[in-house]
Amino acid sequence: MRDLAAGMGVSSMTPYRYFRDKDEIINAVRTRAFTRLADAMDAAEATLRDSDWIQPGEAYFEWAMANRDAYRLMFIQPPGADYPELGAAMHRARETMAAGWRRVQEQGLFSGNVEDAAHMCWTATHGVLVLELSGMLRPPVQARTIAMRAVEAIARGLNAPVQHAAQG
Repeated sequence: MRDLAAGMGVSSMTPYRYFRDKDEIINAVRTRAFTRLADAMDAAEATLRDSDWIQPGEAYFEWAMANRDAYRLMFIQPPGADYPELGAAMHRARETMAAGWRRVQEQGLFSGNVEDAAHMCWTATHGVLVLELSGMLRPPVQARTIAMRAVEAIARGLNAPVQHAAQG
């Protein structure tokens, strides 16, 4: 908390004027991170053509790599009942992960369970990100390529269209 205050250029007690305790500060930061992730996913979704759908997964990966510390903090624990804003931000982020699947389903290109498909892709991408951020993947392994290939494999396995496949 001292480092956080120092980084903001304030005394170590200043944050406590605005927040009840350390948990409230951390959960406020987590809420903002989930909101920013969902914003990035929504922005990627808004640029897609009708036949595209994997690009939001790419946006997820790119956002996490560009915001490594925030991404690590986002998943330290589930939200408690004391932090409904965090729960809402987490829910919105989950919903953005299913948007592409919903779109291809509405187009009649996918007839499976959207939530299951989205969770499979999220799990694959998140797993690769955690390995990359913890230093467990070593060159020449390309984390982004692995994540996008995993999403592509899931799509193929679910008989869904595959666009914007992994590159590299």
